[in-house]
Amino acid sequence: MAGSVFAMIKYRFITKHRKGKWYASLEEAQERACSIGAGFLDHLSGQFTPYRGTILEIGDSQTR
Repeated sequence: MAGSVFAMIKYRFITKHRKGKWYASLEEAQERACSIGAGFLDHLSGQFTPYRGTILEIGDSQTR
């Protein structure tokens, strides 16, 4: 049986002027997004609101 290859999914937010670091979970990427001005995380509801022009980039373990 051939070995399976599983790629680890990574997430980061990108604004017009900045790129966030890659994170292993979407929740962690959302928590850190406010530090680059990519959005707002309401800690009471857990809802993330990206600012206009913010892009969520999804990559795998091959992505730099």
